[in-house]
Amino acid sequence: MAQSTAYVSPVIQSMLGVVNTHLRWRNSKNDRTYDIYHPSAFGKCLRNMQYLRYAEEGILEMPEQCFDADTLRIFDNGHSMHSRWENYFKEIGILMGVWQCNNVCCRLWDDNGEVTGGLSNTSIESLDKSRIYGLEKKLGVLKPDKCVCGCRKFRYHEVTIEDKELNIRGHVDLIIDFSKLDADKYKKMVVDFNIDNLPKKPVVIDMKTMNDYRWKQKLMQTGPGIDYRVQLCIYANLLDLDFGLLFYENKNNQKIKAFQIDRNADTMFAWVKRQASQMRDMANLNPKKLPPPRPNDKTCYECNNCPFKKLCHDSAIWDNESALNDQRTRFYGDLL
Repeated sequence: MAQSTAYVSPVIQSMLGVVNTHLRWRNSKNDRTYDIYHPSAFGKCLRNMQYLRYAEEGILEMPEQCFDADTLRIFDNGHSMHSRWENYFKEIGILMGVWQCNNVCCRLWDDNGEVTGGLSNTSIESLDKSRIYGLEKKLGVLKPDKCVCGCRKFRYHEVTIEDKELNIRGHVDLIIDFSKLDADKYKKMVVDFNIDNLPKKPVVIDMKTMNDYRWKQKLMQTGPGIDYRVQLCIYANLLDLDFGLLFYENKNNQKIKAFQIDRNADTMFAWVKRQASQMRDMANLNPKKLPPPRPNDKTCYECNNCPFKKLCHDSAIWDNESALNDQRTRFYGDLL
């Protein structure tokens, strides 16, 4: 008699369970820090980000948050899409970033490209410290043709953006620069671009994936959400770029859609600076303070997925709806 299609043998269940367990374990090792404010958090509930900061400082306990394995695979799918587009732009020759020489013996050559004379205690210690290009540049650099050691292979690292005064730091997905585009190699191809229409300055890109339902029912109807637009506005301002692109890929069919976000769009960055300054000042008070919750409904998606929801929902700030709405409006303003 045939087994039911719903039946999963204990052997298969355990084999797949190893992967699921590993994904949860790997996620528990996340080394993300919260003493600084992340661009991806602005446009969302900033009470959550301030809670995270205080938990890192040991002022309150960090609640355990464990994503299920299916959700973690969704995250990994987004990372894979990012890596694929990173490779496209690298092949075209327009990807800017921080580039690390892949030669583990890179330091056996001096800065003039001359062999140093063999191994020594100093050179052995530096074998895993190959040369890095673009680290001191705000936008990074295009991939070098070759390292001074002669190696032509490099490892790509994302560009870090930072504003110490506002306590904001993060990593941008991609920065592309068409100034060195070799358009001649496409002469025999069907060309889909007009070189005169390409940006004259670098462009920062943030990559997102979306399933077909959300693509049709949300993205095509209302465009990108405020949180993603704010994030890209921060990148464009801190990198001193004219605009950035929010880049979406449909996970069902790999269709693509991009939205241009100008650095001076509306008043977003002005509100970000105001919020970051207020949160920085709150953290320096004794006792420390928190911004108001952004959601006005405890059952909303943002609250349900917040590890601090019980602590927050027990707070007296929710008791007076009129006062809460006033605080929310004054703190979040146009980003509400």
